[in-house]
Amino acid sequence: MEFKNYGRMMNALCVIIADFESDNKKCDELYGGSMRKLAEQKANSFCYLVHWIDTNETWGPFLYRGENATQEFVRKIDQELVEINNVLTIKHERKVTEEDKKNFAESDTCWICNGKFAVDREAVARLEKKIWVINEKLKNSAKDSNSDEHKSLVTLILKTTKEIENLESMDDKVWDHCHITGKYRGSAHNSCNLKLRIEAWKTPIPVIFHNFRGYDSHLVCESVRQSVNAHQIRVVAETFERYKTMKVGQLKYIDSQQFMNTSLAKLAENLGTNKPITKNHFKDLGYTDEHVDLITRKGVYPYDYIDSHDRFLETELPPFHEFHSTLKGKITQEDYEYAQKVWNEFGCKNLGEYHDIYLKLDVLLLTDVWTEFRKVSMESDRLDPSHYTSLPALSWDSMLKMTGVKIELFTDMDMHDFIEKAKRGGLSMAVHRYFQANNPKMGETFNPSKPTSWISYVDATNLYGWGMSEYLPIGDYKWEVSRKYLKGRPDAQKKWLDIALRTKADSRRGLYLGVNSHFPYKTHDYLSDLPPAVENIAVGKDWLSPYNAELVEDIDEGRFAKTEKLIPHLGKRNYYVIHYRELQYYVKLGMIVDEVTEVLSFEQSNWLAPYIALNTEKRNEAKKAGNTFLSDFYKLKNNACYGKTMENVRKYQDVKLMRNINERDERAFLNKVRSPRFKYGRQLGNTLIGAHMGKASVTLNKPIIIGASVLGLSKLHMYEFWYGYVKEKYGSKARLGYMDTDSFIYHAETEDIYKDMAERPDLFNLNGDTTVGKFKDETPGNVITESYHIRAKSYHYVLADKSTQSKHKGVSKKGMSEMATNSYMPALEGSLLDDPIDRSSMTEHEARDLAMRTKADPMTLVYRDCLFGKEVFHAKNVSIRSKDHILSLVESKKKALCPIDTKRWILSDGITTLPYGHWRNMIYKNMVKDGIPHEEAEKRAIRAKLPEKYQNENSEKEKIYTIVNIKESIIALEHDVTKIHQNLKTIAREIYYLYNAMAPEDFEKMLRSDIDEMYNSISHIHSGKEIQSSDN
Repeated sequence: MEFKNYGRMMNALCVIIADFESDNKKCDELYGGSMRKLAEQKANSFCYLVHWIDTNETWGPFLYRGENATQEFVRKIDQELVEINNVLTIKHERKVTEEDKKNFAESDTCWICNGKFAVDREAVARLEKKIWVINEKLKNSAKDSNSDEHKSLVTLILKTTKEIENLESMDDKVWDHCHITGKYRGSAHNSCNLKLRIEAWKTPIPVIFHNFRGYDSHLVCESVRQSVNAHQIRVVAETFERYKTMKVGQLKYIDSQQFMNTSLAKLAENLGTNKPITKNHFKDLGYTDEHVDLITRKGVYPYDYIDSHDRFLETELPPFHEFHSTLKGKITQEDYEYAQKVWNEFGCKNLGEYHDIYLKLDVLLLTDVWTEFRKVSMESDRLDPSHYTSLPALSWDSMLKMTGVKIELFTDMDMHDFIEKAKRGGLSMAVHRYFQANNPKMGETFNPSKPTSWISYVDATNLYGWGMSEYLPIGDYKWEVSRKYLKGRPDAQKKWLDIALRTKADSRRGLYLGVNSHFPYKTHDYLSDLPPAVENIAVGKDWLSPYNAELVEDIDEGRFAKTEKLIPHLGKRNYYVIHYRELQYYVKLGMIVDEVTEVLSFEQSNWLAPYIALNTEKRNEAKKAGNTFLSDFYKLKNNACYGKTMENVRKYQDVKLMRNINERDERAFLNKVRSPRFKYGRQLGNTLIGAHMGKASVTLNKPIIIGASVLGLSKLHMYEFWYGYVKEKYGSKARLGYMDTDSFIYHAETEDIYKDMAERPDLFNLNGDTTVGKFKDETPGNVITESYHIRAKSYHYVLADKSTQSKHKGVSKKGMSEMATNSYMPALEGSLLDDPIDRSSMTEHEARDLAMRTKADPMTLVYRDCLFGKEVFHAKNVSIRSKDHILSLVESKKKALCPIDTKRWILSDGITTLPYGHWRNMIYKNMVKDGIPHEEAEKRAIRAKLPEKYQNENSEKEKIYTIVNIKESIIALEHDVTKIHQNLKTIAREIYYLYNAMAPEDFEKMLRSDIDEMYNSISHIHSGKEIQSSDN
């Protein structure tokens, strides 16, 4: 795998920027299950413009408002495509200057691939040798020319022959020019020049919507069957109705939100005043600078209010409350005043004219945003995003191009399957479920009679960027030893374990090992908060603590689904695939490797580090210059690049969209139905039908070993911070509350945690820079006074200034806020549990007013009740959903907060937790089996001390490995008599270690069966003196 997409270095010819607006036709009906349909969305208008990139010319914007908007859009875009291709058919003469001639004559490298204008004879020779080897293999497979092996060898020969032809053409120097402007671009290889070829009716034309995947794609599908190219529909599907991109003939629909995942309003704000296309359009219409300055931000629109075309005839701006959006919430007074100003300054006569300004402005702003994004990408990487479908794809090509790396992919299925077991995502969990701080920065709530303590919320800056800067696999994969060979060979296992533990982080070769391992009981208390070596496990109902089991019965009526989760536990691990650097640290923390099952080695280097460092440096420069747009771009490039290493191609969907308007279309669909790959089909609207097809084959062409390594090394970085800094510094005075991939919330007893941070500038980001891997305080200058950690992706904390922050995945902030405010009346004294409001007796305004007067936060009360009162909270979630490509505004009631958390064993206080596999859990279960009451058994288990026999716990494998060491020492004696005394000392030390590590009776038994034999084997070389027995 290397950079090959040279055609994407050239500017896209043009892009079409488009947007729809819709009527919000209100209704109230069931939408499946407990969901309710609040409104149906029907397109009422569209706007688009064509932007010619090389000439910076724009056609439009063209706007339509009226009936059948989607049909009209498809018709207009087809017409526009004809005009675009008319331009492409024009032959533009080359514009040649004397300077261009000179540059062409003097150039010795291709401007496209940076290669020399010369044939690489060594490379050609290598490829010719490769063809000879393949031909020899073909002779052996000639008996069965239909076999898969024979066909793949023939394909490989054709591919290699093509590579030779390309190399042979490397001395062909040609003049490359822009086919739109005629300007000279540079000298190029003929083969590279052909990759930039433009062909009318073939070169893709991007059509860009912001949120095409989630919204506009459904509107396009509503009428796409009317396109003249409807027989050429191709989609990259995520689900049956959700498409990442869609091709309709020459048109390629893409989603700008897949590159810049934020709102258009935020993107326009980040762009500042740099909006030339928007400004020039309104200036060309005769508007003054004051008018132009007014419309350089995204407009304000009454989405819910527009429920029919009749609304456009209204001659006044709707009142403030009509701008409330069921989906987005209320606007601010400032926003409403802005809408009034636009209405007045632009002389809007009715709501239709205001709508037109709003829709045009959206398209113009998106054009400016996309143009700036393109400009930044071309300057940074000389790659045009318009050729791509998402930022990960763009960033991956950017990385390949910048580093020049050639990544080897797996050709061995067993290797691919082996590494897939090492793919474990980011870890998120709640540990200690409630913290309360006590320090001077809390003001009057500080209690000096109690220990000073702090709640720290730290986040690793660009954690995956740090992982990508480390030594990573690049190729030359090799099975060092197989499972079959290692089984029953402790000496070989010991050898490879020692090699793995001694291999340096910057070694030329790295290792992945399959191991069976466990953590001795003596390590459990120390590792309790954050057990190493996380594992994907399906937690069964029998795993649950009595606290969780009772909640399952009370809340879910005993229903419990056994689902696989990423669990940090202290039980045994079988066939666990692990990166050697992770293994080294986990062994240091106490992990005992019982068996090594497989070893895969690979070549490694820090080949990705320059790319990460360059983007980080440019991001810092952008931040210092106050350029938010650039800063976000370089941040996203690093994060997105990692995503391409983790793609699971097995999950790719194959969805075929077809027209259904005549017999020919029906026959085409029936052909799909007859295919053995056909899964199911469904009518999508009136004249479109979809067929979901299974995959006949899957090409595993992603470097998943890189992604697995980044994930593993990133976890290692977090473990090193927790155990190497937090536990090392604070010991038992530090407890982990919550972890989420790259962040910790922990409680520590210390005089001044900020002073502690300042002492470690190597670990903490104290100056606001973006050094990858350093930890930054998430609440600088405002200490956390208390925090609640309910479960993964669900936490809440209160700051000293009484403000709060929450995270609750799967539920909108608007839904959570409304649920908290509408459900609770904060008590004057702020009691622990408060009663729900009777909404019939108090208005929302009164509840909010009381909350403000008492300085209580309803969200805090919700989390308190959930954690301490075992309450379940449901919130309304409003979203836009699609059914057969018909868009609806749907309200669902989601379980927003629930005290059940099955990732750990929760004790009866609902706060303290232990990991599964902890020895205290086991003795608790044994006591309960013996008839001891649950509460008493739990108390005894927590107070229990580990029996003495487990304090020096050693695994049988470790004893075997030690005996192997002794045998190796004896072999060394036989080769070098002069070192006998030194080796005997080594043997004595190892025996002394065994004596201290084993029970006396076991030690004596082992001596008489093994040591006698070993000592006798050297008696003949020890100056003729015999060692009579092991007693000596």
